[in-house]
Amino acid sequence: MIDFANGKFSPKALDFIENSTARLCILHGSVRSSKTVNCTVRWLIYIASGPPGDLVIMGKDRGSIWRNVLNDMLEIVGKKSYKWVDRMRGELTIFDRRVWVIGASTVEAEERLRGATFAGAYCDEANTYPELVWNQLLARLSVKGAQVFANCNPDTPYHWFYCGPLTSKEITNRQIWHFTMDDNPNLDPEYKSNLIAEFKGSPVFYRRFVLGEWIVAEGSIYQVFSDNEDDYYNVQWNKESRKLEFLDPKTGSIKEKRIAHINIGVDWGQNNSAHAFVATALTENYEDLVALRSRRHKATGTTPNDVLEWFIDFADGITADFGRVRAVYCDSAEQILINMLRQNTNYSIRNALKYPIVDRIRATVALMGQRRFHMLDDTLDLQGFFRAARYKENSHTDERLDDGSYDQDTGDAFEYTFERYMRYLIDGRDADVVHN
Repeated sequence: MIDFANGKFSPKALDFIENSTARLCILHGSVRSSKTVNCTVRWLIYIASGPPGDLVIMGKDRGSIWRNVLNDMLEIVGKKSYKWVDRMRGELTIFDRRVWVIGASTVEAEERLRGATFAGAYCDEANTYPELVWNQLLARLSVKGAQVFANCNPDTPYHWFYCGPLTSKEITNRQIWHFTMDDNPNLDPEYKSNLIAEFKGSPVFYRRFVLGEWIVAEGSIYQVFSDNEDDYYNVQWNKESRKLEFLDPKTGSIKEKRIAHINIGVDWGQNNSAHAFVATALTENYEDLVALRSRRHKATGTTPNDVLEWFIDFADGITADFGRVRAVYCDSAEQILINMLRQNTNYSIRNALKYPIVDRIRATVALMGQRRFHMLDDTLDLQGFFRAARYKENSHTDERLDDGSYDQDTGDAFEYTFERYMRYLIDGRDADVVHN
């Protein structure tokens, strides 16, 4: 929660709160730079003093709106100043004004906006919306004097939000503020140093999330791994105690940790690629992610029975060596093979969520930077993936190169094992690392 009783506002924050008068007011820049806090304060002032009419709060999804915006906003105004009219529909009143809450990361949000008339909008993580949704929102802001207060973290300079709302010369009724962590006087210095360290191993994420720059992703993706590879092999499995032993390189001491649960990721091979299996373990309280084992088998000339045999050998081996497998997450593109595993094994076989690759990359790099990602020796295929993975050259989006020149299959299988837990691994400690 925001500590408004003891918190401070930087000169830049006060300038935004006091002087944001344009139709379109945008805050962009580094993580933890107070963009969302400042937007929240300015929005509450606008609710109380802006032109009459319905208002809307938008974000990546309803969950992120709760975490980033509503939890603090409703605590500030107090229970007597807001009332939920219909939580399912996202309708509430704040200071007796009707406010709609809309998750905007999919094109379906555009349909919810059609026909509406708004007197103002608060857009959290604005560059995560489809451009169609943003354009529909602007068309709905037809009340005289209506304003938009938007915040976002940087992305590629080819992103529609950068090319349009942020830099287009056709937009004149606009004010822009660029924030860095230095503009947040409430940030603990030690926390700030740790956060910066997390991103230093990734030039792309460092420049975006620490310096607040809109840059193209290029070069090695997991530079932090390549530069400090020995740091990730500081763990061993003790068969007798059934615990993971972590070596502290500074003190030489050993710390034992229990495995909370184990997951397996499966990526199906096609043509010249391979079927990949990766097992990872999460320690208690989601403190660490440990890669236990990786295997890959060429897909060319193989049968479904071959795949079944390979999977059973891998999964049973993990069970015997480390303990029960909680779930197996498979690439959903091959439902026939998935059904075969369900019918012929007792494992919990599920479809992988397949979150955007860039979100999976950010989570992995953050864990590597925090030294909360570790690998046992029997992960040669996964190690090779981290060394070789690169961004696609001249791409307008953060595309990972997938031309068969390296083992992309193992990388996907690895990410399937933990993508469902990214919120707990990353968001629970720092929501900005992945989302805001």
